Amino acid sequence: MKNTYNILYSGGSGRIEEKKSVFIADVRPVHNDDEISAFMDETKKKYWDASHHCYAYVLSGEPAPKKFSDAGEPSGTAGKPILDVIEGNGLHDIMIIVTRYFGGTLLGTGGLVRAYQAAAREGIADSVITERHDGILLRYTIDYDLYGKLRKMSENEPMYLLDPEFTDRINLNIAVDKSDSENIIDKVEELSAAKAELTDKQDISFIYINGKVEIL
Repeated sequence: MKNTYNILYSGGSGRIEEKKSVFIADVRPVHNDDEISAFMDETKKKYWDASHHCYAYVLSGEPAPKKFSDAGEPSGTAGKPILDVIEGNGLHDIMIIVTRYFGGTLLGTGGLVRAYQAAAREGIADSVITERHDGILLRYTIDYDLYGKLRKMSENEPMYLLDPEFTDRINLNIAVDKSDSENIIDKVEELSAAKAELTDKQDISFIYINGKVEIL
């Protein structure tokens, strides 16, 4: 099973025009049916006079839940092309809705495919993409003299030190990928001469962005 996925951190938008038809792509992070429905309802209200609201989404999972809709456009010309853009970028937890204002000229099957894909790409280009990690949160209690050594270790190992609590000792969270967790546990034990106390392990998902970890 994969331990990392490319996900949408923050959404964006894109707009193209083709033979007077306007295609507007709105991109948003989604994680469940309620968020998907709310995004669709909001978009339809915003562009209430548009001719089509075509979409595709991909969530996280193995296999990843996904769906697309041509929303009245000829079969295979809108929803699937949008989905192809999402999957071509390896993205999860994302929904793209491309709204079309018909300009009076038929674009043909190939023209529609190209237009919907171009709008979707513009929307992704305006968005922020990051990597979601399936990870483990390791909770340690350590002596003060070990803290500096762990910080130094974290500069060269796939581990992220979080939320130190300074009392008579230090309570410290370390976020790691699942695939790296046992290796990091062994290295912490070796570095501390088995004095670091592992008090808890939790399954988490997290991202690393703007120089810091965010637990999802």
